[in-house]
Amino acid sequence: MHTIENDIYSHSLALYEQYVVQHRLRHTPERMAVLELACTHGSGFFADELCKELQSRFISKATVYNSLSLFAEAGILFCLRNQTDSKRIRYEFVAENKHHIQIICPQCGRLAEIKDQMMIDAVMAKAIPNFVSDHISLYIYGHCKKCRRPIKKKK
Repeated sequence: MHTIENDIYSHSLALYEQYVVQHRLRHTPERMAVLELACTHGSGFFADELCKELQSRFISKATVYNSLSLFAEAGILFCLRNQTDSKRIRYEFVAENKHHIQIICPQCGRLAEIKDQMMIDAVMAKAIPNFVSDHISLYIYGHCKKCRRPIKKKK
């Protein structure tokens, strides 16, 4: 059983409740279940992971995907699309990770996060005329160690 990250959950819940009221939406137990489970995943997750875990609670895939979309609109989640597989979206909490750098292997789809404050500071320090940045999402594409290995020819 996963444990809920309390800081992430309380911040996310406040944003969710504010969004629901502002947009006159219903507050549903299914959305709450999706939010609670997402908060147990901490740093990041894929929708299909939540779908598998919520299957036993009879929460449909559509409800999971619609809830995640709503949470992204509410400013709770970032949606990180992998260019090698645009259907597979990784979700991360905005409160936990305002700036992030990801390395992605286009061959196998491997995704990893780099924590490099110097790189983030350098990008944030870059002055862009008529623009103020809120957060950084930097994707670096290249081949991982496994995919760089030369393929040995069979004799």
